Amino acid sequence: MKGRAVERRDFLKLGAVFAAMPAAARSAVALDYPTRPVQVIVGQAAASSSDITARLISQFLSQHLGQQFVVEVRPGATGNIATEQVARATPDGYTLLMFDVTPTALPQVRAGRLRALKVTMPERLDILPGVPAMAEFLPGYEAFGWIGFGAPTKTPTPIVETLNKTINDAIAEPSIKARLLDLGGLVMPPNSPADFGKFIAADTEKWIKVVNFANLKPE
Repeated sequence: MKGRAVERRDFLKLGAVFAAMPAAARSAVALDYPTRPVQVIVGQAAASSSDITARLISQFLSQHLGQQFVVEVRPGATGNIATEQVARATPDGYTLLMFDVTPTALPQVRAGRLRALKVTMPERLDILPGVPAMAEFLPGYEAFGWIGFGAPTKTPTPIVETLNKTINDAIAEPSIKARLLDLGGLVMPPNSPADFGKFIAADTEKWIKVVNFANLKPE
């Protein structure tokens, strides 16, 4: 992608961790962080699963880290506006990003306005137990969206680790986990920043292969 869109290499940097500061300085930053409110940018619409998840996790972070995590909704350009803003922000842990594909069909299915034929996860979902997975008919089929937190490249490692630990604690908290499941999501096991970076890279590479194989072109 060109122009104002964020290039793939910039996007993947959000999941990376770099040790760019001396050890003593990093420790001081980790002990102090956060000392002021943190901005969480959401690239999807208000009341989307991204927005709801951001607010759930941000409330937990505010309570456990002693500073307000303020959610700002900035939809547009399939999330590129928000992603670009965060990618260009100062890498100090005070501007964060969660990006996803919104499960907008679930409320319609629950209301009986739509009939779910298949789910694209590898296995059936507990929330829709009677709906088969595509993999039952087409082995190996898998397509799903996900939500995560990202920070600008070169954000100090201790800050990333603090956020990672607290976010992992948040999604393990029973009321938050139950709400995420109610939205139609699956809560992933706790993971490290490095694990999340590898996940992003692998998922991006998978879809690059799909796009190239199908010879898809942007419109």
